[in-house]
Amino acid sequence: QENLLDTELIYAYAKTNNLTDLEVFVNGPNVANIQSIGDRCFSEGLYNAAKILFKNINNNSKLALCHIHLEEYREAVSAATQANNVSTWKQVCFACLRAGEFRLAATCGLEVIKYPDHVDEVVTYYSDLGHFDHLV
Repeated sequence: QENLLDTELIYAYAKTNNLTDLEVFVNGPNVANIQSIGDRCFSEGLYNAAKILFKNINNNSKLALCHIHLEEYREAVSAATQANNVSTWKQVCFACLRAGEFRLAATCGLEVIKYPDHVDEVVTYYSDLGHFDHLV
């Protein structure tokens, strides 16, 4: 019962954009399902709230995606560094490319190179966007 109350209170804070109280509440003792409510906020486009929630539970992959949606590309690369998985690196790389953030995209691309099975996809993405010169 407490779990449901805490979870719904967090959602109410998120939905009303009361981010200060949201952050205070999640950083204090609670029994909410932070991952679940973070996913819910993310799917509803409440990226600032989701960012607070994912940061609280160290879900850096989802945190990176929040930063992308908020056009915080440098922070997205930082979160991707913490997540350190190829899927997150690719998503952040592609978002940086779409935004014209070539230096940040290169940082991500250098991490993807460590996974040879994924290099072709990155090369294709650069080419499809007409940025092959930034790849080389």
